[in-house]
Amino acid sequence: MRELLIILSFISLNVRAQDVIVKKDGSTILSKVLEVNVADIKYKKFSKPNGPTYSISKSDILSVNYENGEKDSFNTADIPAKEETNAVANNGEPVLVNKDPDVRNKEIIELYNHDVTPTNKISKSNDEAKACYTIWNIAPTSIMSNEDVEINLTRSVEGIHHFDAVLISGHHGQSFYPMFVYHINIKNKTEKVIYIDKGNCFRIIDDGSTFCYYDPSEQTTVSHGSGSGISIGLGSIAGVLGIGGGLGQLADGIVMGGGSSNSVSTTYSQQRIIAIPPHGNRNLTTFKKVDQYPWKIVEHAEYFATKTSRNVPKRGVVKRGEVLTFNTNNSPWRKKYIITYSTLSNFKTYSTVQFELFLHEMIGTKYLMDDKFIRSHYNKLEKYINGINERTIIDWDFIEK
Repeated sequence: MRELLIILSFISLNVRAQDVIVKKDGSTILSKVLEVNVADIKYKKFSKPNGPTYSISKSDILSVNYENGEKDSFNTADIPAKEETNAVANNGEPVLVNKDPDVRNKEIIELYNHDVTPTNKISKSNDEAKACYTIWNIAPTSIMSNEDVEINLTRSVEGIHHFDAVLISGHHGQSFYPMFVYHINIKNKTEKVIYIDKGNCFRIIDDGSTFCYYDPSEQTTVSHGSGSGISIGLGSIAGVLGIGGGLGQLADGIVMGGGSSNSVSTTYSQQRIIAIPPHGNRNLTTFKKVDQYPWKIVEHAEYFATKTSRNVPKRGVVKRGEVLTFNTNNSPWRKKYIITYSTLSNFKTYSTVQFELFLHEMIGTKYLMDDKFIRSHYNKLEKYINGINERTIIDWDFIEK
């Protein structure tokens, strides 16, 4: 009997040592509540006291039963949205609302980060590799998923005209060159529309230079016929968030004039604000090219060939069949990304997700200058690389002499 009382006492103490968050859908979270804010509650999971800090909106909570026996109940009508609270507190200025990574974040990173090895199709020798595969990983500190959005990279193959391929990869050999094209796909996990501001989305290259995903000056006009075509002028410019020293700018209007009755012109321009419906998804960029001379790429997606880095490798860095492995500390190539979004179309409040990709493996190989061989590399990579799947971030390119 005495032993039973001891066991019951232990169970009682163990139950009371945790805070219980009761959600409106009837589920519960065993936790240690850290903060009770105006619009949300921050907590750690009871089973992982040293794990990540989570956040849950009060509008999703029925009550919190604390370890000391006290209880808080919540009325949704009395809870202002986090965005509204912050906007008022900052006199109407745009407010950055930080969002912690959720449990899905680690899962996504692990899906992309895996080692690969060359098959026997790639012969080993002491000869200098003339080409290489580059395998990229996602830095563990990256945020690929939070309560609002989830980020994924999708891969496709596009035939690129030699002029653009030279700019991207440095290859000079043929009219069209197949290359891997990657898209940053953004999934909306909420019941609201999420707005992506490309004017405040950036790629930061390994040398510190910054690329903005929206540039109103990058308008491409293709004229057909003898006329002068359509001229494009930008209207007045107004800042939105002002991140990055004036890179966040919006063109109020596009003025289209001139032209000739004997000419037909098509103008391609970028869209700055992307609206993603509830539980929908969109790509940050699309791959657009003009299918008539001058075969110009209008909008680039992501590329991970060696020539896309400013620190281009030279012959001798890797041998045929050799695998060089890097980590976040010693990787020679890195690309950081910042994506800005809001659940409000006026961006009175906004959040960012930031992630980094780094070169993890370089596999040396040889190349043949025929289109069939190149396309076989891109379409049947499993013949040459063990462990590759649709999540592997991979590219293939020539190494400079």
